[in-house]
Amino acid sequence: MKSSEGRLGELVLMKGLLNRDQLRETLLIQKSGDSSSGISKGERLGRIMLLKGFIAPMELVKVLCEQRKHIDYILVDKYIVEPRLVSLIPEKVAKKFNILPLVSFGEEEIIVAGINYLSPSIKKTLEEKIGKRIDVIIVEESDFIPIIEHCYRTFQKRGISSVKIGEILIREGLLTRAELDKLLKESIRTQKMLGKVLISKGKVNERDFFMMLSLQKKLPLAAFNDIVSVLDRDIVKSLPRPFIIHNLILPYKREGDRVLTVTAEPSINTDELKKALRCKEIELKLITYSDLETIFRNIFMEKDIEIGEITSPEDAELEDMPLEEDFSAAYIEDIDTLTKRYQRITSNLLLEAVRKLSSDIHIENYENNVFIRFRIDGILYDMPYLQVNKKNVGGIINILKIWANLNIAERRLPQGGRFRKKTRDGKIVDFRLQTQPTLYGENAIIRILNQSSPLLGLNELGLPSDIMVMYEKIIKNPSGLILVTGPTGSGKTTTLYSTLDILRKDLRKKIMTIEDP
Repeated sequence: MKSSEGRLGELVLMKGLLNRDQLRETLLIQKSGDSSSGISKGERLGRIMLLKGFIAPMELVKVLCEQRKHIDYILVDKYIVEPRLVSLIPEKVAKKFNILPLVSFGEEEIIVAGINYLSPSIKKTLEEKIGKRIDVIIVEESDFIPIIEHCYRTFQKRGISSVKIGEILIREGLLTRAELDKLLKESIRTQKMLGKVLISKGKVNERDFFMMLSLQKKLPLAAFNDIVSVLDRDIVKSLPRPFIIHNLILPYKREGDRVLTVTAEPSINTDELKKALRCKEIELKLITYSDLETIFRNIFMEKDIEIGEITSPEDAELEDMPLEEDFSAAYIEDIDTLTKRYQRITSNLLLEAVRKLSSDIHIENYENNVFIRFRIDGILYDMPYLQVNKKNVGGIINILKIWANLNIAERRLPQGGRFRKKTRDGKIVDFRLQTQPTLYGENAIIRILNQSSPLLGLNELGLPSDIMVMYEKIIKNPSGLILVTGPTGSGKTTTLYSTLDILRKDLRKKIMTIEDP
């Protein structure tokens, strides 16, 4: 008996999915076979459990995932599905052969659900196409096609990115979707990391949270005593204290060209860290918030360090100062600190607007509140879940000014500028910033232009056929003036570019534009 199968038997027994008599029978069948059930000698333990009806298919898959510490899957109804497999097996292939990709084990094998076993020839063809062995688990469904369609629709909306920690918590029954959405909003409002909010609200035990994070990020979880016993304070001093606290990272030992490091924020850029520590390799481990806080207090000899905020705790003293002096001359030169403190909040704000296909962001200062509004399809909408603290709004506007190369010291005159950002999926977005002083502080309006949007032809704009014929006739006139008017987001720029695309095809003509964006 393979040791891995032995562990599988122990797991299903421990979880109460099988009793001892059933497990004993399963092991005997594996050893000698069972002709009455069509099970040959040496068959896999899991398949024997299924064929004997001792365990449900998805229960077995979940136990296999736990056995192999495989965590990159979500529940789609009752089915366990790994995101990247949905892209590996196209929907039309899944529907043609009545199979649903579930999870992969290692680099060579994947498990799929089906209502029938695949014939040897079809199985071989599929395995050659995807480059992996296929193991089919039979499920009892009268009509499997709607389930396959529902699964693929789910991933069309969600995308095939890796499973997020919030999805893992929902899957494990520790949170509902409504609770997660509420806690995410609180994370944005309070500028604290989601993990910190979850733990402080008692929704999840800190150790359990970091154990799941460890599995998700495939990083070992460090023990407090193991770090403290070998901690080298000299290597800690090689990084600035604000950098260490802000990034929740601690280098604690050097071994030749390798530096051992712990962090409570595993998305840290290790390439930049290598340069800062002058080493060739970073060995990264996770550590809990409370353990890291204790080490920080010990190293920096301070009692009031609290980590887990999205913004840097190094600048906490600025929050208690009057608004008018939050960014006085003493702080204006410290662009680096300002950027560390507010750039994540500002980036998240811009990204949310891009996701919602907004044309403008309005940041509006009032006496006691700040309102964030998005213009979508020409109409302004309040975004109450994007709450910005009155003390933080000056920092956000200053980050926008820095990106747009404006003067952050000038708050009494309007300013305008622009900057560009690139999203993770490669879209280039142009942002045009305009600031305006008001009685209660600066307001900002950011115009969003997606530079990656495809150029539409005139026939794709949805113009009525009679208007289209008239418009094409007008643009071919040798002289005259056409006015294109309408509210923001109504398609003026799209119409102009579509028109220019037609005119530029006549190589006998020279085209120049005069614009003031």
